[in-house]
Amino acid sequence: LVGPQGIGKMSVIEALGARMVEGRVPELLNDKRLIMIPISHIISGDNPSAYYVRLTTIIQEVARAGNIVLAFDGIEGIAGVKAGGDAGQDLADSLAEMTEQYGIPMIATTRTESYREHINGSKLGGVLSKIDIIEVDENNAIQILEARVSGIEAQHSVFFTYAAIVQCVSMAKKFLQDMVLPESA
Repeated sequence: LVGPQGIGKMSVIEALGARMVEGRVPELLNDKRLIMIPISHIISGDNPSAYYVRLTTIIQEVARAGNIVLAFDGIEGIAGVKAGGDAGQDLADSLAEMTEQYGIPMIATTRTESYREHINGSKLGGVLSKIDIIEVDENNAIQILEARVSGIEAQHSVFFTYAAIVQCVSMAKKFLQDMVLPESA
């Protein structure tokens, strides 16, 4: 999933996970679990050879389970990271080879500029299909905020009127032009 920050790429993954729980997915995803793997867990620490070991362990366990769809937020975080130092293989290439070898379904997010710089033309870009996530219009942004506002209201003991949500989207579109809806609102 490719798009600017705040566009809702993670919301798409969360919605997919919810649909998987409900069983409202294509046959390919039936009876599967969606597991989010933080990139920081793979590349944490100061020993680059440990990165490859962690990634391999994750992939082998997922392959053994046979019913997992991997999800990565910010997949560009492993591009250019060498397992075993400068002479080692790029972790992104290793991930691409292992998921292809074991037939593991994978979904990932990245920003548009990161896709161009790190993913496009790489082995990882060859195993992933690019899906552009575009900015929603004002009406859809209002609907998205309406769906999410109840949690904010309960957490902070506040109430948002429909007019306040509409005004929030309108002002965000007008004054926060360097950000995208719905996050800017």
